Amino acid sequence: MRKYADEAKVKLSEGSESDQVLILNVLNMFDQVNKRGNKNSFRQDCRRSFINIGTLEMISSIRKNVSKELESIGYPSPNLMNTWYNRNSNGSSLFSLQASVVAGLYPNVAVREEGEVNFRTMGNQKAKMHISSVNSCKGMPLSKKSTELEFVAFGELLKGVSTYTINQTTHLPSVLPILLLCGDFRIRTLDSEGNDTKYSVITIDEWISFRCEYKIGSTLAVLRSRLETIFFHFVSSSKHSWDDFNDNERSTLAAFDAVSRSSFKASSR
Repeated sequence: MRKYADEAKVKLSEGSESDQVLILNVLNMFDQVNKRGNKNSFRQDCRRSFINIGTLEMISSIRKNVSKELESIGYPSPNLMNTWYNRNSNGSSLFSLQASVVAGLYPNVAVREEGEVNFRTMGNQKAKMHISSVNSCKGMPLSKKSTELEFVAFGELLKGVSTYTINQTTHLPSVLPILLLCGDFRIRTLDSEGNDTKYSVITIDEWISFRCEYKIGSTLAVLRSRLETIFFHFVSSSKHSWDDFNDNERSTLAAFDAVSRSSFKASSR
């Protein structure tokens, strides 16, 4: 039975290596069914795919209530797909969804290095992948020993009898969303020590550290600063729209999309 349930989860996740995207895919199916009115057939599909229809309806209800609350205070509807603030407007921008997941869940981020099976959280707690996660299913890359440095965002750290586990996980092919959207960003310049190439070290919350060429580090620092300005600009008033952003802010959002997409493609399996 578990084998069939795992196969259903992997299929519904569509190669995203993400429990959150899996849920989003099922919600999208649920929305389409509600529009067509063929609910009996969908319920049968849910049973075959081991989906709890009651839980799905509850999640859908919470989503609607949150949307109504945002609209009641003046913010635009999150359900409008073809808008500037919806970075997943074409329904297939996995890099945008991953960035949103890690920005929302941070500091729930875990990492493992090459050759490791377990992950290590920001609090230095070792944890395994929870059996309920799509990433624990047989054949999924994160269910095996790591062959490279790997990051995941997770929903909860759960304590078992003898071990900790992380559930609701999303694999992050690129660390860029963490560097640009999460935690306390610090950057410092390394001494060249006779080498003509200058380097920078970027640190997030004195936990995640990366070395890169000085020019790249400086560019990321500027992009991060501008993204923070845009964020505070947008949340400062529910009445702000795309027309309220200046050319520099619009270019910054376009640059973020471009570097995120490029990093995602370069880092994907």
